[in-house]
Amino acid sequence: MSKKIKKAIPELRFSEFEGDWIYTTLGKVTKYTKGFAFKSEDYLESGIRIIRASDLNSQTIRQENKNIYIPKQLAENIKVKKYKIYRENIIITTVGSKPELRASAVGRGIYVTNENEGLLNQNLLKFENIKGVNNRFLFSQINTNRYIAYISSIQRGNANQSNITVEDLLNYQVSLTSLEEQEKIASFLGAIDTRLTQLRRKHKLLQTYKRGVMQKIFSQEVRFKGAIGSAFPDWERKKLGELLTIRYGKDHKNLEDGDYPVLGTGGIIRYVNSYLYGEPSILIGRKGTIDQPQFVTYPFWSVDTLFYSEINPDMIPFFLFLVVQSINWKKYNEATGVPSLNTSSINNVKVRIPPDKKEQEKIADFLTAINQKIEAVARQIDRTEQFKKGLLQKMFV
Repeated sequence: MSKKIKKAIPELRFSEFEGDWIYTTLGKVTKYTKGFAFKSEDYLESGIRIIRASDLNSQTIRQENKNIYIPKQLAENIKVKKYKIYRENIIITTVGSKPELRASAVGRGIYVTNENEGLLNQNLLKFENIKGVNNRFLFSQINTNRYIAYISSIQRGNANQSNITVEDLLNYQVSLTSLEEQEKIASFLGAIDTRLTQLRRKHKLLQTYKRGVMQKIFSQEVRFKGAIGSAFPDWERKKLGELLTIRYGKDHKNLEDGDYPVLGTGGIIRYVNSYLYGEPSILIGRKGTIDQPQFVTYPFWSVDTLFYSEINPDMIPFFLFLVVQSINWKKYNEATGVPSLNTSSINNVKVRIPPDKKEQEKIADFLTAINQKIEAVARQIDRTEQFKKGLLQKMFV
């Protein structure tokens, strides 16, 4: 007696479609190829690109990585066509970190949108279209919370190097409907993905623009003018200790829960009933993440691994934060193990600043406006991702 096929109907559906969807497994609706174990001694700086597990982030094939290549002649000798990555392929890693770390996680999948991306290396699988199955539709069931939970259940190893077997991956449950409905859903979700790609590109371009503008401002290649077009005074060279006073964070374990955030190098740890400092402040990591200063304008408590600061009244706080943000803090690392800074190192860092607060204010206002645009695009990305997530929960069974 044949096994009964499970069926269901999605909560949200295009009106022209009806009938049950069926449950099946990834292995039954795909054709897969394992990557080839290319030899590192054959790698070149140009030729045919090899796509490694490390070349995949949580969404795409990285273009900013240091790419590796093999000679065209060698590629032809290993029957390159079998390992070539084509548009509309799905690529999934079989090694990586724990599934919670999306950008480097084992089992993360990407949908290929470009031709000629390269050749598939070991520890990667590519899935091709088969008759009756749309790969973009299928991909919409990968990287979801349910998929990540499944990968978590089958992964083996430790946080730094987890792995999954092909057999286990192919047993992942997917749902299927008619090809016509698959294509309609794939086209709709593809339009959302295109919008997300555009927003992410815009976000990246704005960040690049901001970095370029900051470099020109702090090198004084670009200068602001006074209210009637007059020049501001020359910038002065100062030690950071002349512009702010570094203070140590304190233990928060004995504090009760409340409304004030406890800040660490990674962000908010908890909320407590008291605050350590209530004025605008620049926070710099004492241990661990030393190169990601924070700026806060609300009352807070700081842990002992995060310095906070009292800013001199002759400085515009946000402008000084921009100065601090532009410093290469890793250069001042005092430790060989966990990165560390001390107050003496911070105080002795030399910076150039405009002595006129009006110029500081103009610079701060200009860069604040850019930050607001960056944050607005980030919110659009988040809303679009949440919209897509909600659709996926309702459009699939």
